[in-house]
Amino acid sequence: MVIHMLGVHSDFAGKGLARKMVRFAVEEAKSRGMKAIRLDVLEGNLPAERLYVSEGFVYVDTLQLFYEDTGRTNFNL
Repeated sequence: MVIHMLGVHSDFAGKGLARKMVRFAVEEAKSRGMKAIRLDVLEGNLPAERLYVSEGFVYVDTLQLFYEDTGRTNFNL
């Protein structure tokens, strides 16, 4: 499974919604028999990185990806 650029609108930030979405994705992956989740986070997004680490994710590598809305940007995997 891949979680790519999970985001919460600023009006709802700080209410635990991102954590709930990550936990839902993990449970959904488990229920489908998946053994790994690739999670991409914009390099330098420290609040998101802290959340993912607290939910058991580990840093593997940094990859430069291109998207129209971000251009060429480094993502931590």
